[in-house]
Amino acid sequence: ADGRAFMDQPIMLIQEMIGPGFGLGQACKKLQESQRLEWSQAQNELLGAIVYIAASYLHREKNNV
Repeated sequence: ADGRAFMDQPIMLIQEMIGPGFGLGQACKKLQESQRLEWSQAQNELLGAIVYIAASYLHREKNNV
């Protein structure tokens, strides 16, 4: 959101430091959180989970892991 490409965003840099488990753990947290929220708020959590899953996918694809 700051003009940098997705692969240069902090979400991807942290994935490189910690590994794909980071994004998958964050996605699980967001999925769980979405269950206690009203739909209007849950939508943001669910979309956030999708972003973390995409980041994990891209990390694994890039690093062939």
